Amino acid sequence: MGESATVTLVLEIDKGWHVNAHVQQDEFIVPLEIMSLTGGLQVQAAYPQGHAFNGPEGQVNVYEGRIEIPITLTRTGEIGRSGRMNITWQSCNEQTCLMPRTEQVPIKVLPPRGS
Repeated sequence: MGESATVTLVLEIDKGWHVNAHVQQDEFIVPLEIMSLTGGLQVQAAYPQGHAFNGPEGQVNVYEGRIEIPITLTRTGEIGRSGRMNITWQSCNEQTCLMPRTEQVPIKVLPPRGS
């Protein structure tokens, strides 16, 4: 227990679109959220700072272009050889927002090298 590994989530956001950043002022904005679905696995994302975007509903913090998010995975209990995390986001352009999406991402746990 206590072993950690860091992976990087890379978002390639199409020109003209943005994804709501993790930190928002308005509680009704759907932020980018990364969380563990596996007991015994802690997921800690180092979200980058977004930038202000003035849309039809007011100002929001967003990510555009290529964004890299380091994610530290830490074993806090027994998890076996696999786990899962959820990534939730909402994509928008200057006129509209798509429905929020949540995708499950599998995590494969490999034995330590040399074992």
